[in-house]
Amino acid sequence: MKLSEIRKIWRDYESMVYVSGHLTTKEYVSIIIDLRQERTENQRLREALEAIATWSDAYPLDVFPEPDFEKAHKLLQAGGMTLDAISASNMRHVVEGVGKIAKKALENATQED
Repeated sequence: MKLSEIRKIWRDYESMVYVSGHLTTKEYVSIIIDLRQERTENQRLREALEAIATWSDAYPLDVFPEPDFEKAHKLLQAGGMTLDAISASNMRHVVEGVGKIAKKALENATQED
């Protein structure tokens, strides 16, 4: 059953009438349980998105202004490193962190199924 169908039934719950006729109490209870599970999963996924959004605000430009990349490139080259290697390492860290949050949320959702 699609979530939109469940929501329609939920809206009709108070009158205890569904478009195709009356539902049994057992069917209503089953629908309510499904709705609660959907709500719980939705909340868990929302929390994961909020964690990612919070992390995205961790380095504001007024505290950490953009560096002079050309100067940084020259300094790194003088030390035998490249800006590309530093950038790739930083991006890898960020993507792995976001991936961890997403994987945990998805894993929890899968365990509930």
